[in-house]
Amino acid sequence: MEFNETLHSPEVNFYHEHPELQTVFPTRQPDIEWVPEYSKYLARQEKRKATENLQTHLPFGWPQKVEGPEVWDGNKFKTENGGLGDATWVVHFAPSHIRDFERALAYYRVHVEMPLGYVNRKTFPLSEDTIKFLRNCSKRIHQGDGLLVLRGLNPDKYDAEENAVIYAGLSSYIGDRRGFQSRFTKEVMIHIKDTGKTLTPNPMASYTNQAQPFHSDLGDILGLYALEVSETGGTSHVASTAQVYNEIAATRPDIIHTLSSLWVIDGYDYTKDPAYMLRPLLFHEDGHVILNYARRLFTGVGTLTRSQYLPAISEAQAEALDALEFTARKVGTSMMLQKGDIQFQNNLATVHGRDGFEDGDSKRHLLRLWLQDDEYAWKVPPALMGEWNGVFDPTKKPEDEVFPDAPTRAGATDTTTSCS
Repeated sequence: MEFNETLHSPEVNFYHEHPELQTVFPTRQPDIEWVPEYSKYLARQEKRKATENLQTHLPFGWPQKVEGPEVWDGNKFKTENGGLGDATWVVHFAPSHIRDFERALAYYRVHVEMPLGYVNRKTFPLSEDTIKFLRNCSKRIHQGDGLLVLRGLNPDKYDAEENAVIYAGLSSYIGDRRGFQSRFTKEVMIHIKDTGKTLTPNPMASYTNQAQPFHSDLGDILGLYALEVSETGGTSHVASTAQVYNEIAATRPDIIHTLSSLWVIDGYDYTKDPAYMLRPLLFHEDGHVILNYARRLFTGVGTLTRSQYLPAISEAQAEALDALEFTARKVGTSMMLQKGDIQFQNNLATVHGRDGFEDGDSKRHLLRLWLQDDEYAWKVPPALMGEWNGVFDPTKKPEDEVFPDAPTRAGATDTTTSCS
């Protein structure tokens, strides 16, 4: 569904399909916007505490506290490093790694006369040392803190296709499956830039210079390769989902109930039946707590309002969305990506956002991949499998993968797969 299409579907009658939910959701949307407002959050929080009988125990079977390497407080890293926490997350390529990537690029260009969808571990062969290095990075993403930045590439040294091959090639050792990011055009590598109104009058937020609230993408691993950075702003923010959970669970177990209950998620896609999803935002799966959400799906953003045929969200849900945002801000870490950096994060273990930015002669340009790794992959909650199968289509062939050489209108307008 394109961002600027009219959101009207008279054929859809939500309560006819779900009469049991008639009394669950209100008819009027709470006072909540895509851009979070702390004063509104505090006011709603105090009102609900004063007027509602809130749950004081966690849902049955949910942990009082998550422990392990995926739990971290970004404030401790800031204190350790005296800055934005870069030293905790940055892993430098050795000169031998760069030489290895360039040899693999040369091999691909000479010996592999096939589309870029065929870039994989076999067609981008690396030395044992470099493979071990990248597989250890993948292990850290899945079994460690879930976040790292690989530093040392110089994108100016390569043309557009060479950058795409190197990025796709080395990333295949982080996760061996690439996911579709545009349902209609099958794009697997997306260009994240401020496109203004050149592609569409109302692009998705990732194609603007706006700040973005914390959210999740689709897929197991999010990869971002910085071909160019902005003149000012654009700081990346990442928070541990488990740490966010621990903070909320300790003081407001009722919010855990809300997040783990059914939400009506706007699908903005009337080619599907139904044109919405019913699922929780928070999951407890195989020992992990997993968040998957985008605030805009409940608040709307800009001209993309919440579809009128769907019920409004509740005051409890509005507070829960703000609790996620402001808790993530409290415990998250921040980093300013440098040109050539590749940021990888476990999308099932973290949430992320960014500051607004201003381009000058230098114009921010990131290449995004959604990845999954056969060896280390987390178990995906059953309620997410439909979305995951759409991204990592089990029937997909290498020639189906599209690698556009610039931002596309499809990417800038596809509300069904865009994260924000």
